[in-house]
Amino acid sequence: MPLLSKLHCAPRRNWAIGADGSVGLSHGVWKMFACRYLEYPMALGRGLSPAAKVLAHMCWSWQSTGILAPMNTIDQLSRILSHSHTIVVVGLSAEWHRPSFFASKYMQDHGYRIVPVNPRYAKTGTDVLGEKCYADLADIPFAVDMVDVFRRSEDVLPIARQAIAMGARCLWQQIGVVNEEADQLVRQAGMDSVMNRCVKIEHGRLFGGLNLVGVSTGIISAKRRLTKA
Repeated sequence: MPLLSKLHCAPRRNWAIGADGSVGLSHGVWKMFACRYLEYPMALGRGLSPAAKVLAHMCWSWQSTGILAPMNTIDQLSRILSHSHTIVVVGLSAEWHRPSFFASKYMQDHGYRIVPVNPRYAKTGTDVLGEKCYADLADIPFAVDMVDVFRRSEDVLPIARQAIAMGARCLWQQIGVVNEEADQLVRQAGMDSVMNRCVKIEHGRLFGGLNLVGVSTGIISAKRRLTKA
């Protein structure tokens, strides 16, 4: 069934009535749409009808400005990305076409140290992006700044506990990953927390990358934003 037909036939619980009496899809459905079809710019040209592409661009803009994501200000995200020099990526795949790989490759190319965590590769001694892969956060013998999670939402809480124990500064849950209990836990421990956002997208949006592929950065300037490290 075409995407727009799926949205049109959504159960009544997925529709919301605005204060002015207008009817539209609920926040949860738009969020699902953005997460499933708009994780990365490549998705905008992958099997979508012209009308769906219009919705895709709308939702992509909303996700980038925080409408479809838990609120973090531009200053908060800029500070996190400017000070998180070592990033642990939990669930990093060695397959080049996987989102976790090319998001991590992008960050590595922009000067960040990537630390892979994936028991599948750790068991065989396989390096990912030229870095040793660890089976568990507890196995990492050095300090890290950010724990970036490419896992299911229900798997995040124990990862959050480990991130606190190892002294990480930020827990970052990728697009489609939202565990509010983990979010509250790390915030109470004094850490930064980001949910349902892509670290690659946010870096490009704030430091001048996504505009190269036609995605609005929300910054009306040709100059790149300068942030002190």
